[in-house]
Amino acid sequence: MIFLSIVTIAYNSKTLGLETTLRSVISGIDSNPEVQYVVIDGASTDGSSEVYSQYADRIDFFSSEKDKGISDAFNKGVKCSAGKYIWFVNSGDYLVEGVISSVLEILKGADEDVFFGDMYWVGEAGDTTLLVANSNYERKINYVMPFMHPSTLVSRKVFEAVGLFDIRLKHAMDYDLLLRAHKYGFKAKKIDMALSSMAAGGVHDTKYHKTVYEVFKISFLSGGGLVKALSAMVYTYLCQRSAIFRVIKGFFRR
Repeated sequence: MIFLSIVTIAYNSKTLGLETTLRSVISGIDSNPEVQYVVIDGASTDGSSEVYSQYADRIDFFSSEKDKGISDAFNKGVKCSAGKYIWFVNSGDYLVEGVISSVLEILKGADEDVFFGDMYWVGEAGDTTLLVANSNYERKINYVMPFMHPSTLVSRKVFEAVGLFDIRLKHAMDYDLLLRAHKYGFKAKKIDMALSSMAAGGVHDTKYHKTVYEVFKISFLSGGGLVKALSAMVYTYLCQRSAIFRVIKGFFRR
């Protein structure tokens, strides 16, 4: 029985950490029959096929065809997977060593449908910062994304209940899905450990302003309220992009 499906989506990522991602997942699965690995490629033209060919016998499902963007690729991954839980680890992101077996044990003993953990942020110079997810996510989810994408797992029941990713969204489709799940009544549980690493330079990083703006629109249209949604957008952006703002915030927290 397949209990967990790990899905990697990629497009022209040969030089952007593709092999690191594949290795981190495959080494962690270690032929475990309860874990399935699904790779969805968007018809890459950068020689990614050379990388895939090296790991073809360790990938359970592989597809390479044009898609309509990240949301569409995510949806293909959901449809092609068979696990009770789905874990998206995109190209460029990678799992912490040994974490798959630890997560499996937690999933088997819990009733929640969304699980989230901490994440390492790897800067352009190779410096690493541990980003700790707040277990009190219910205070924030109506206005901001409280989870870190590669450290979040979602049950198949969530997709069956609230639908797939919205293909109209280009950046914050994960926030939209998880907000819908929260409003539907699904509960999330914090896993108190780092599950993954995300490197600077990806779409989330280079187009962060678009992601934050899309989160604002989703929050507002979902009933978050204009003032609170707008304030959350500005605060989130400054925390991520302004060193001066982070220093001032730290000073007042003393």
